[in-house]
Amino acid sequence: MAERNATKPRARFKTVISILIAAVTVVGTFITWRVSVAAGRADSADAEGLAAALNSVNVSISVSTYLSNNLNFFIACRQHLLAAELLDKQAQVSSGAARRSLLRESARLERNLAATKRKYIDADYLEFDPSDGREYFDGNRYWEAQLASERAVKPLDEKPFFDRADRLRKKSRELAAVTAALGATLFLFVAAAVARRRLRYYFAAAATLVFVLSSTAAVLVEVYH
Repeated sequence: MAERNATKPRARFKTVISILIAAVTVVGTFITWRVSVAAGRADSADAEGLAAALNSVNVSISVSTYLSNNLNFFIACRQHLLAAELLDKQAQVSSGAARRSLLRESARLERNLAATKRKYIDADYLEFDPSDGREYFDGNRYWEAQLASERAVKPLDEKPFFDRADRLRKKSRELAAVTAALGATLFLFVAAAVARRRLRYYFAAAATLVFVLSSTAAVLVEVYH
């Protein structure tokens, strides 16, 4: 009877240990899943960052090309208008009627060429210099407006995505460390189940402490990441 009574606490102890081992296993499985999720999201964030970087390069090239075209057409337009002004001035001082007629016709052709070039210029960005009244193409405003328009429909800044990937990888590493601690917890609980009477309580206490700390750490990682 005494032997039977002595085995009852040990049996209950092993039952409790078995329950705790099951709990650690469940928690460890859940955290392992969260590690996988964090790593997968980090990879996705990296992919999005690379896509944003590629978008930025493509948009910069495209906007630069259109800006260059606008500036080239504007310069050509100004050159034709300047040529027309010079031809008109020459016509005014020319003595021969035929010469004047030819110069004025040349000036008209220059203005027609200027008008043709002007059709290819984005008129929304033509400005007048208040200091001298001359017209100019506002390249800076064009550049900023085009980038803002593209940014409204696609990501162009890769930094937020890469920062997010770094945070998720840090989270994955920290959760992986928690799973390692839970592995140590399982070892301590198993040791408690097979150890002698005095040692088993030390192992069980240490395992419980590590389990609580590990679980708390996992919760904090999830909350702050």
